[in-house]
Amino acid sequence: MVNNKQNMNTNYIIQTLYERGLHYFDIILFSHIFGISHLKSSQVFKNLEKKNFVTEVEKGKYLLLGFESHRVLSQPFFIGTKIAVPSYVSYWSALNFYGFTEQVPQVIFIANTKRKGELVFRGIRYKYVKIASRKFWGYKEIRLNGLSCLLADEEKAFIDSLDEPSYAGGIEEIFKCIAQAKDKINFERLFDYAKRFRNKSLNSRLGYFLENLNIDASQLKSYCSKSYVKIDSMRPWSKTWNTKWKVNENISERMQC
Repeated sequence: MVNNKQNMNTNYIIQTLYERGLHYFDIILFSHIFGISHLKSSQVFKNLEKKNFVTEVEKGKYLLLGFESHRVLSQPFFIGTKIAVPSYVSYWSALNFYGFTEQVPQVIFIANTKRKGELVFRGIRYKYVKIASRKFWGYKEIRLNGLSCLLADEEKAFIDSLDEPSYAGGIEEIFKCIAQAKDKINFERLFDYAKRFRNKSLNSRLGYFLENLNIDASQLKSYCSKSYVKIDSMRPWSKTWNTKWKVNENISERMQC
């Protein structure tokens, strides 16, 4: 709690919030930080919002815009990852950021460790994908227009997407991205991530498609499923089987060997 006798002017409030890394907060937290009542906080919020220094994103929860509101509002990755902390941008959004797909997703996909509902803010949809804490790694800090946020690295974006294909345009879209990125990603890191994820079905699918691209994925073999899995879990079983990777090739012919 800061000194509640401090003059509650705008500069002081904004500076204090920035220094504490508080980009998203509610009245309860704000009141505690500044040592003022909830009623006083509500009055302060109204003034800050009127001056466009903060904006309400969810009922009773505010995003700090600071002195350059346009800079914050132009960066949805920053906004999305500050609304839920800790979190990082991944899945289709990350694949698009890296230029691995020409498809532009209409949703910002964000991985986080707590359950949070989908959010629409200023016309942009934010989809929060709850993942286990043991899967929360493989990201890096980037700066967009001077604003810092967390983004899955190239290899983790693929592993996350293979784990939850529906958040990356589907399994065929993911493997198109892998083909597009094959000269740009670190395969040793990709293999390490795949093993670390402890998802045997994922490893079977990944090994199968990498082999289709003439990339040696043999080190994944012992981490694969022992029983057959469908390449695309959303499609029915086909009559084509791959015995090496234990997959049912229920995908379009152009994606097969």
